[in-house]
Amino acid sequence: MLASDQVCASGVDSVQDYSLGVPGAWDWENFGAPFDNDSTMGLYVKSITIGVNDADAGLLGSMTLEVFEFTERNSEEILGWKFGAWADWDVGAIVGGNKDTMYIDRSISTAWNTAHTPGSVEEAWGFIKVPFGCVCVCGDCGGNAVREPLKNVVTLDSDNSMYGANAGDYFDSVYYYASLPPGEYTMPNAVSKRDQSMHVTLVEKDTIDADETFTFGVAVFGLHGMADPQSSTELVPLAHMVNKFAGWGRGDVNNDNKINLCDIIYLAATVNGGPGAVPFKHLSDVNCDGIIDMLDVNYLVDFYFNCGPCPIGKWLCKPNL
Repeated sequence: MLASDQVCASGVDSVQDYSLGVPGAWDWENFGAPFDNDSTMGLYVKSITIGVNDADAGLLGSMTLEVFEFTERNSEEILGWKFGAWADWDVGAIVGGNKDTMYIDRSISTAWNTAHTPGSVEEAWGFIKVPFGCVCVCGDCGGNAVREPLKNVVTLDSDNSMYGANAGDYFDSVYYYASLPPGEYTMPNAVSKRDQSMHVTLVEKDTIDADETFTFGVAVFGLHGMADPQSSTELVPLAHMVNKFAGWGRGDVNNDNKINLCDIIYLAATVNGGPGAVPFKHLSDVNCDGIIDMLDVNYLVDFYFNCGPCPIGKWLCKPNL
C-alpha cells in the first residue's frame, strides 16, 4: 500500500478581457485583466492531484498525477477543443547556459525537456497523458481501444513564449500550435537561441457533445540520474507505471510493458493460486468486473489469439467534488 497526498479542485472556464474596456484595444500583457463570464466555452471541471510520498514508491515518487473530469454545462455542442500546457524547466541552464530541447514519444504518451547537449545533464522533466496504450495483435481492437496519446510538442524560443517580451506572440499562436498534426515541431529560430520552452498539446477533441463528461489524466514528472535523457528508453518504465497506477494497462500482469502469451500463462497461474499481478493487483482484472477469475483469462486469450477487444481500463482515482 502506497501513501499519497491528494489535492482536489473545481472550476468553470472563463476568458480574461484584455481590451481594458477600450474598443479596438488589446494587451496580452495586462496580467490583471478581469475575467469575462460572457466569454466561455461552457465547461465545468473537477480535478484531483495525487502525489505518492511513500519511501518505497520508486518511479511513482518522481511524478504527480492530475485527473481532470470535464463536463459541458450549457447543453451545447463544442467544436475544436484543445487542452495543452506551456512549460520552461531550464534544465540546460544549469550547465553553463546550455539551451533546452524538447522531445516527444507518442508510443508512451510522453513529452519532455532536457539539455540540448548529450551527456551534459542526466535529468528530464515532462508530461505523460493517460490513458494510453493497447495495440492489438491483428490491428482491430474493438471499441475499447480509443486511448489517444498526447498529440504534439513545439519547441519555443523563450523570448516569444509565455513570459517573454513578446508574450503576445505565444497567445496569438497557441491554438495554431495545438492544431498541428501529431509529432514534434520547432518554432523558427528557436534552435539558435540559448533558452527554450515548450508547448505540449495533451488532448484534442474535435467535438464535445452537449452535456458530455470526459476524463483524462496528466502526470508531471522529473526523472534524475538518467544515462541518456535525450532518448525515451529510460522513460518507458515510468510512463507505463503511471498508466497502470491510474487504472489502465491491464493484462500486462508480469509487468514487461507488453501483452503476450507469457501474461496469459501468468494470469492462469494467478487464478489457480499463484502470485498476483505485478506491480498492481488490478492488472489481473482484465474485464474490469471487480473479480479476478477464469473470465479474465478467457478475455485475455480472446484478445491475444482472436483479435478480441482490448483489456478494459477503469479510473482508480477520479475527482469526487
